[in-house]
Amino acid sequence: MTAASRLRTYGSMVAFAHTVFALPFAASAVVLSLAQPHVPFTLGRLAAMLGCMVCARTSAMAFNRWADRDVDARNPRTRTRHVPSGAVRAGEALALAVVSGVAFLVLAATLGFFAIVSFVLSVTGVAHQFGSPGDAALWRMTGITLILISLVVALLGVLSALFEQAERRATEDRRQKRQR
Repeated sequence: MTAASRLRTYGSMVAFAHTVFALPFAASAVVLSLAQPHVPFTLGRLAAMLGCMVCARTSAMAFNRWADRDVDARNPRTRTRHVPSGAVRAGEALALAVVSGVAFLVLAATLGFFAIVSFVLSVTGVAHQFGSPGDAALWRMTGITLILISLVVALLGVLSALFEQAERRATEDRRQKRQR
């Protein structure tokens, strides 16, 4: 299988077309955030924001396909999905989820530069040297707090996608029960 066809298969597995459909919603969040004064908006920040959205959704969808592979294999409606049908191996789906998740974290780190700098300064001991600004404990707590807030925000985005999928499944189950 060629690299292009493999990429198409992965894109189909994570419903990349739905990601493209969701991009305007991410862009509207960026526009709404511009009402508050903050770091200047650049093309690099826009690319990182869009990359975060794509990577987070890809990671969530790939993980979901991996986690639900056994359930999908037993359900006649979903047994033709990529992992149960064998078009994508379970390990590949999990690897895509991990790689996309790491890419999301790297891109998010570019948006939260102060959190990463604070954390690195506190861990490396630079803040303990003469002339460094502030107390190491303050840097450490600031960095950890900002990183935790970023992770909570990211987790809420992933959880909302999972809850949405659970609601779709429940609706589908209710519809199937009514048809019986």
